[in-house]
Amino acid sequence: MTINRTFYDFDDTLTVLQLADIVGGTIVPSNGANPSNLIKDIAPFHSAAVGALSYVSNDTHLTSHNIPDNAILLAPESCRELLPDTVNLIIVENPRLAFASAARHLVKQRTIPENHLTASAIASTARIDPTAKISPRATIMDNVVIGANTTIEAGAVIYPHVSIGANCRILANSSIAFAEIGDNVVIRNGVVIGSAGFGFEPGADGIAKVPQLGITQIGDGCDIGSNSTVDRGSLNDTVLGKMVMIDNLCHIAHNCSIGDNCMIAAQVGMAGSVTLGKKVIIGGQAGISGHLTIGDEAIIMGHSGVTKNVDAKTTVVGFPAEASGDYWRKLAGLRRLLKQSDNKK
Repeated sequence: MTINRTFYDFDDTLTVLQLADIVGGTIVPSNGANPSNLIKDIAPFHSAAVGALSYVSNDTHLTSHNIPDNAILLAPESCRELLPDTVNLIIVENPRLAFASAARHLVKQRTIPENHLTASAIASTARIDPTAKISPRATIMDNVVIGANTTIEAGAVIYPHVSIGANCRILANSSIAFAEIGDNVVIRNGVVIGSAGFGFEPGADGIAKVPQLGITQIGDGCDIGSNSTVDRGSLNDTVLGKMVMIDNLCHIAHNCSIGDNCMIAAQVGMAGSVTLGKKVIIGGQAGISGHLTIGDEAIIMGHSGVTKNVDAKTTVVGFPAEASGDYWRKLAGLRRLLKQSDNKK
């Protein structure tokens, strides 16, 4: 990932040496890297790139990644001897906390004009197809793009630089920011797209907010139910594929990636960095822990709590969720034992 310059401004005048001073880190002397180099971007560790700032929390994450020359890395002391001297390495006590501080200096959200903060309005810089239907009580901010035959209802707020495709329906009182939306998408009442994800890191001075620097991408034909929330990414983007159907009152956290043709029932909660394959079905009130992968055509039954990866074409149920056949056999066995115990009384 690179920082999306449509939605964010990036200060590319800071050097590695200056950043080390800002975060209170120590630069490791190197024969192959130069601390006077400018920082050109920010990237997650698995996508570390030349001139881009990344962080790694501990040495266990180093084994499966190749780090390019002149990448810039915040890391703990335990990583000092494990990294090549071609990397601009800054040693810090808490890499995630240092990264949050660095990101606040390097990246700024585009500001919202004051005339949009107090009343409904359509910005003169918005590019709206003449066939679109916009309620006079909607707010359309600067540099928004709205495609042909799209409807924006009363109370909807479309924040700067958002793009919405053709034949979309944005229903009343929804809010869309930091987002790119395809064609034929329905955003129902009260939906929030592109809000900041739950990024926090405890430190000596309290809890620090980790800037959320990605966007939300919503594919063609998606339908997002009333009062659901899809957070923007923290570093990677949050991505919904084509024809994803989301019921009411669902939460999709930052960095989630949902494949084409998935169906997600009401009150599902999905923690950060979950990956769903294609044609996954999730029953109501199920919860999925962060950083898990759910394979193509898997089924997660209602009320399940998923705490580990789920293979493709597998049905899971229960908490912690397990293969449905195993779950029902165990439940049947438990019922037999209880019945036998009652008969002995």
